[in-house]
Amino acid sequence: MEMNEVLPPALPSLPMIAGFWRRVFAFAIDFILLGLVGLISGIFLFDFYARLGAGGRFVGFVVAAAYFGVLDSRLSGGQTPGKRAVHIRVVDNKNRPLTFARSLARFVVLGIPFFLNGAPLPNALLHGFGAVLVTVLIFGVGASIVYLFIFNRRTRQSLHDIAVGSLVVSTEAFTSNERENVWAGHLAAVALICGISLLLPILSMSLASSSFFQGMQEAVAAIEQQPGVQFASMSKGSTFHVTANGRSSATYISVRVVADRPLKDCAGLSDRCARVLMDTYSQASSVDILQITVSYGFDIGIASSWKNSFKNYKPNELRGSAATATKPKST
Repeated sequence: MEMNEVLPPALPSLPMIAGFWRRVFAFAIDFILLGLVGLISGIFLFDFYARLGAGGRFVGFVVAAAYFGVLDSRLSGGQTPGKRAVHIRVVDNKNRPLTFARSLARFVVLGIPFFLNGAPLPNALLHGFGAVLVTVLIFGVGASIVYLFIFNRRTRQSLHDIAVGSLVVSTEAFTSNERENVWAGHLAAVALICGISLLLPILSMSLASSSFFQGMQEAVAAIEQQPGVQFASMSKGSTFHVTANGRSSATYISVRVVADRPLKDCAGLSDRCARVLMDTYSQASSVDILQITVSYGFDIGIASSWKNSFKNYKPNELRGSAATATKPKST
């Protein structure tokens, strides 16, 4: 009597995990579309965005959250225009599109470090617990996202995918292989990255307490107290030039001032900031050039537009004139 061979049950076909470059191209397309939205709105809302200052990043965050939250969810089949163009989509571990709430949470994990990075945050937020929180979000969470996106080849899940249990899969190719889990070594690397980020505020506070940086911080704070100034930053360095007589160099201090009003209404602001710099920063008199850049515009994260006015000063021309600077604005 013949025995019937018992075959193992066939594994269900599963969508293949989307590759690295498909996801990169999809994000590039989506970022360009969001950038166009930001630039077009900026044409009509330039002054409004400019007055928001650091708050402009929140506007960009909300726009991007609505874009990715809706389009990566079941409301749009888990596909943004970028993902649709390269034939990938976002699903959960049962290959179903995400709910809107889950899709929104996925973006929040990705978007917070992106929109915080480079934002002109208030100085009060960069001390104590605020400094630790901002550092962990930007460097800890942000670096973890990049690390997993590049090195987690097994599931191609980055931190925002792991947080909500999502996957980015192909809409064309299928496999019968079972889903794999994230390698434990990657999770250990993420924990290490976040741990290191906790130490960065200690290092930054140590540097900030040095006489070199403390003097710069005091000068920046004094400039920010001037009427018409929304935000200021300072750097110090040297430039080198090759001439017929050989190599020459010049030392400089560069200050960028973000104005809270159009440049045409900022008459004398550059001169006042240069005099305040001379009055509050002892090393300002020892450099060759003081560079003051007054900027008016916006940066909402998905787009930015600036109008700039540049002016150079020689410290010896400003000596003795610091007392003519406008009184600080009241707070």
